[in-house]
Amino acid sequence: MAQDVSPDCPKCGGGMTLRTARKGANAGGQFWGCLKYPKCKGTRDADSDSSTSNYPTNSNTPQISIKKEIKLTTRPRQLIVAASSTERRSQFYEGTCVPRAALQYFNLKTYSHNKRGLSQWIAEWPRGFVPTAVSETPPWLAVLGKVIRRGSVIPLPNEIEIQLSKELGSPIEIPGAEWDSAVADIYTAPDKSSIDPETFDSDAERDFFDQILPQLHDSKLRWLWQRQVAIGSLTGQKNDFDANQRVDFVFSLPGSQTLVVEIDGEQHLLQKDQDNRRDALLLNYGIQVIRISTNEIKNETGSGIEELKEFLSNQNIAVNLKVSSASMWLFAGRRIQQINLVLLEALEKGYLNTEGINPVKVAIKGNVNFDSKLKTDINKLAVEDFNAVISDVAACHGYLNFPQIEISKDSEATLVFCFSDEAQTRGMVINLKSGYLPATPEIEIPSSRPYSYEQPNPRAYEKLLFRIFGHSKFREGQLEAVERSLKGHDSLILLPTGSRQSSVGYVVSCSKVKL
Repeated sequence: MAQDVSPDCPKCGGGMTLRTARKGANAGGQFWGCLKYPKCKGTRDADSDSSTSNYPTNSNTPQISIKKEIKLTTRPRQLIVAASSTERRSQFYEGTCVPRAALQYFNLKTYSHNKRGLSQWIAEWPRGFVPTAVSETPPWLAVLGKVIRRGSVIPLPNEIEIQLSKELGSPIEIPGAEWDSAVADIYTAPDKSSIDPETFDSDAERDFFDQILPQLHDSKLRWLWQRQVAIGSLTGQKNDFDANQRVDFVFSLPGSQTLVVEIDGEQHLLQKDQDNRRDALLLNYGIQVIRISTNEIKNETGSGIEELKEFLSNQNIAVNLKVSSASMWLFAGRRIQQINLVLLEALEKGYLNTEGINPVKVAIKGNVNFDSKLKTDINKLAVEDFNAVISDVAACHGYLNFPQIEISKDSEATLVFCFSDEAQTRGMVINLKSGYLPATPEIEIPSSRPYSYEQPNPRAYEKLLFRIFGHSKFREGQLEAVERSLKGHDSLILLPTGSRQSSVGYVVSCSKVKL
């Protein structure tokens, strides 16, 4: 049976990744290949169970079974859940930054659950926050969106990594095992976000959440529970969205089986058949359903509560207050990408001015538990980097008027980011909090009109090249191809395969570039 985790390389002891053989007796089959290839050519049989990963786990690391997470990760979909206040709406995001040295571990196919769990979070936007109408997305903003959203786990900007290394040490020296357990530190970090009682559909649901759950596991991990979740968010099926049905509670831990808890009042007796069909549908997607009656909640005992207690006891999770250096890198990287993505969407949706006439003022309220452990001003680094990438992208398109973000006091800010435990419910405040569902959130990405630019800026392109790929210079012919594309010219480009085979040619048709 194929292993669920990456084995260690038999030659150098490093990490490995699944590869597909191109030739030989195993052509088309999979095998484990060293991440340091071609420097190290260590391999293992993908079907061998003779060796297991040496990655250690601490007592707080969730013991996960990847096989249970079935049918829920196949395609993006809307993730619709209740917000912490009736005055807000929840929106899921999937994006984080990590040091380049850690990228290889999060790109392993067998770590897909860790990758999603690390990068997924929620922003709660004010319902009354009315954006300014944006008639057309500027080309530079469309490209900025592609740069920032280029992956769920992307490398930290080089300048930020250099700054953080002074305090957290070199990420190159952190073993792969520590990155793996550091993700569990993200899962088990305490969250004390307050929830408005008015967001519950019934008193029984509120009593279950506020009284029953704290008896079964730590209330500081309540963020693992999502409320009023659309069934379509779990199945990904359009007809389930159209039916506009929801489940009461969803417990979801990365890599583990998803659980739905339904609170049954008297109406359940009148719709047993309908509820049974819905339970069967969810079970078909690998989702367990536990039903708890309102009488059980009132008496604080019963078969449904006992079944839930047994389920949660098998999850083996507890609040982790000890944070390693690797964990701090992951916390910092996620904070930076959260600021990037929310600022980007605020510009795209017209919440912030894109003209660049005056600085756009924002305020950022931090999380005391996190910030007290890291002296570097992460918020300042994130905003400075966001301004830098806007400048670079605008320079690539010849734009002189573009917005720059400025950190200010709450009273002066157009937009306030709130990372604190006590969520704010009024004003132009965006609350950022932990959140997870075992699916990729669907993101609405705006596009711009076809565009061409006759005076390309090579230096600006090189800066973006370094940011995205880590290369300081283009290879021969690459810069010319980029320039011709921006000018709206066609190009025939030959690229070497690197496998002693003939070069592959393809045509880039760019009479008009659509961003």
